Amino acid sequence: MYGKQFEEGPIATSYIPTSGSTVARAAETLIVPSTNVPETTAGTSIVLKALLTYADTNSSTEAYFVFWQDSAANEILIRLITTDFRTGQIRVAHDSGTQVVVNSAEDAYSPGINVPFSIASYHTSSVFGVVTNGTFGEEDTIAGMPDLGGTDIILGQVFNGFISELRVFATSIGQAGGEEVTS
Repeated sequence: MYGKQFEEGPIATSYIPTSGSTVARAAETLIVPSTNVPETTAGTSIVLKALLTYADTNSSTEAYFVFWQDSAANEILIRLITTDFRTGQIRVAHDSGTQVVVNSAEDAYSPGINVPFSIASYHTSSVFGVVTNGTFGEEDTIAGMPDLGGTDIILGQVFNGFISELRVFATSIGQAGGEEVTS
């Protein structure tokens, strides 16, 4: 047998050449520089398509897709949670002084290898929401947009998979737009 690899954890990762010694995988995080992100003061939408390998480990941070944060009270976060009865729920946090969250269905996704994800969040100064795989999740009211001008977007901070598409709009595409782009 060639190339055997022993790992701790519920899922396998890709082969790491070791040349006979123990090594750890280097952390990989994709950063989208703020200079490549549109102005978001009037609203924004984030569309993410990915393949993710995950197990239900009863975690509030099974995967962190998007981490766009200037401060703890100025952020947009998109993550996968598997706590309690949730097997694959997308949670979007919007914070412009007070954090508000919206969720997809609790079982929007099922644990597995290379699970396809298609997620959209849309944000205005008064409302935001989440759509997964063409299915509307939740929408809630808010008081303002986070000021994220000059702030990098971090993708895949906690993530085992492949991001195939990221789109950031300088406007809200709304529920109908989210359903269309994630179908």
